[in-house]
Amino acid sequence: MPPPTFDLPEFANIKTTHNHRALEAMFGTKVIQGLIPFLEQTILGQIPSVRALWTKPSSKTAFSDEIKTDIYQLSPTGSSTGAWYVFNNGGRNELQFNIGMDARWLRVGLAFQLGRERYGDPAAVDGLLKEFKDAVRADKYNFEKFVTANNIEIDWYSDALGSAGQIPTGVVVNVLLTAPIKFSWLFVGRLLRPTTKDLAILRDANRLGQLMTTVFDGLWPYYLKAQKWGHGHTAGKYSVRKRRGPAKSAGTTVSTGPASSPVKQASSRSSPKPGKT
Repeated sequence: MPPPTFDLPEFANIKTTHNHRALEAMFGTKVIQGLIPFLEQTILGQIPSVRALWTKPSSKTAFSDEIKTDIYQLSPTGSSTGAWYVFNNGGRNELQFNIGMDARWLRVGLAFQLGRERYGDPAAVDGLLKEFKDAVRADKYNFEKFVTANNIEIDWYSDALGSAGQIPTGVVVNVLLTAPIKFSWLFVGRLLRPTTKDLAILRDANRLGQLMTTVFDGLWPYYLKAQKWGHGHTAGKYSVRKRRGPAKSAGTTVSTGPASSPVKQASSRSSPKPGKT
């Protein structure tokens, strides 16, 4: 089952739709009935098994059947846009695979929610970001190859700086490992822009599905290392702690590499900090 496609009228409509219910009506069915089932059949479907090594997931699926919506300005003086996004269960205080859309692009990748959002744990996520960076450093050559081959970019926001930006493919690894920016939101993945040759991919379900699968497979080993080495679950509260990793539970199998309509509403805000509720 391939994912749903996205075309120019949808990007035009999301830019001018600044009402949560309208956004839900416009994209809810496509995301809940089309995108989420596709995500579950990728390597991301193993996320509950990864999380079960430390905690007792409330769901046996990687993603909940819900779409989250948002409204924000594209820049302090720029126009506003509507937005929708989904991320895996546990993503508020762990690493999150994040797929979302606003007027600029469809994003597909891995995100770190480092701001003080509802139910979030910035300290835990910051520790996981450090673990993720360590995993990248340990395999820098292959990560750089993955970034270059798949046009991986960074999207970021900093509450401390009051600004946001994107980092192009050529300097992603350097910025990720050395930038002194105190991020509130950090996304590492593919940004598919409808104003470029990416439009042909956005219109083709098979090509879009292959791209998503390739991005998820490429990020998965680094996600897995960060989750295994950095994140524990103690007395119902998340904490960051260094350790050699837990023993694998009996019957639990986690791949270390690529495998061969409730609707939730987020509050409006005036700055682009996607992926948060």
